[in-house]
Amino acid sequence: MKRFFRLTFITLLAKLFTIFILALLSRELKPGELAYIALIPSVAYIFLSLSSFGVNTLLERDAPKLLATNPLEAMTLMKSGVVININTLLFTIISFWFFSKEIGNFLTDNSDVLSDFRLVILPLCAYLLIHIVAFPFQLQNKIDLFGFIKIYSDISAKSAALGLYYYLPCAESLLLGLAIGQAPFILLGLYLHRTWLFHSGRLPIISLLKKSSVFYIESILNALRNWGDSILVSSLIGAESLAVFYIAKRISDQISVFFQPFMTAFVPFMSSKHGMGKEHFASSFKLLWTLIPAIFILLSSAFTCITPILVNLIAGEQYANSVNLAIILTWNVSALAIYSLSARVLLIIGSSIERFRITVFQIFITFVLIFYVFPVSAQGIALSWLAAVWISIFSVIVRAKQLKFDWPSSTSSILMTLISVPPAWHIALKIDYKEDLALYVISCFGNIAFSLMALFTYFLFKEKWVFEQFLIIIKSRALVAQKRK
Repeated sequence: MKRFFRLTFITLLAKLFTIFILALLSRELKPGELAYIALIPSVAYIFLSLSSFGVNTLLERDAPKLLATNPLEAMTLMKSGVVININTLLFTIISFWFFSKEIGNFLTDNSDVLSDFRLVILPLCAYLLIHIVAFPFQLQNKIDLFGFIKIYSDISAKSAALGLYYYLPCAESLLLGLAIGQAPFILLGLYLHRTWLFHSGRLPIISLLKKSSVFYIESILNALRNWGDSILVSSLIGAESLAVFYIAKRISDQISVFFQPFMTAFVPFMSSKHGMGKEHFASSFKLLWTLIPAIFILLSSAFTCITPILVNLIAGEQYANSVNLAIILTWNVSALAIYSLSARVLLIIGSSIERFRITVFQIFITFVLIFYVFPVSAQGIALSWLAAVWISIFSVIVRAKQLKFDWPSSTSSILMTLISVPPAWHIALKIDYKEDLALYVISCFGNIAFSLMALFTYFLFKEKWVFEQFLIIIKSRALVAQKRK
């Protein structure tokens, strides 16, 4: 619990820095230069999925369980995963060195902004190394260290990029700064892993690759689902639209300060509960599923209300037309968080092939919506992504029930959606805070207060066991504290 709150504090502090850096990026960089800032993390994680052969997905499933039962084997598996992920660096360097022109023409329409597109190798390798050194912390449930390295390395990278850009305003200095800013965190991660990473010993790399091969396609599809929107906007629409999309997405991502601690802690926590038995796992998940999605929806509604203020404050008047896009992307963040919670259950209970089928279905639905339902635009791509994620959440629940898993009720989430979402959109798009600030503030707080009252009333009359579970948790924590004293 202490690590959870430390990660929350780390994330909150980081978001304050991120807002400042995003304001500078939106005001100082040209759209063509900002496009590279947007593309590089997406390309890095897609290349990671292409060359890691599904090992990371396998480790997410098995390592937390082994840490509780056989720590030595878990450490050996994680070391093997690090070695395999190192291949990602070689794959990335070779691909961009020999096919830089083709990749650049596919990714963006302004590859001529760079003197040599192969320069993107530097920041790509930095982002990949950050993932390689941070991922074991997540598997070990050291979520505070995981969050610190992942979040602050990104802040340091963008700060260094801006610093170099002030001295030499060109795309090349931005890319060099993105690489230099992450170097200290890479070294820090390697130093913290020194007790197990650099010890010699035989590694079961071949057997690990055989086991992980079933997750390979799924890992690629997951990367496309989480990071493919920026690449689609860039390749289908252009660099200027990608700059607007990036600003709107980064503003909407600020809500993840509330989601990320839950998501980072969820996988190890639920894996450990599954090791205690299916009934214990089901009861723990029931409490989480009843509360967390409803809370995520309420937070997204509150964030939707203040999105016009955030866009104007962070990005300025030149991005005022991105408010609607930022709202859609805010709901994308919460939908992906809820989907991750639900889809992890299919992986933890051993039905990895089921989650793979749902991922394929989601990607298929996304492309159908992009090209046949919504217009090919930044908003159309965002809406397609959002609709496909919610369809996938419903598919996960249906499939889990077919597999005889007692999935908890989603009534609290549906209730919160019906009560809080429509007023939030109306407040954001119809009430001008510049003309009538008092009405705007009263409407925002009124929507939150009424939604909370409705949720509390529902729990009080229909789900009393939630309060009983909280009392049990509080009493158990009190007993633990007394024993320590």
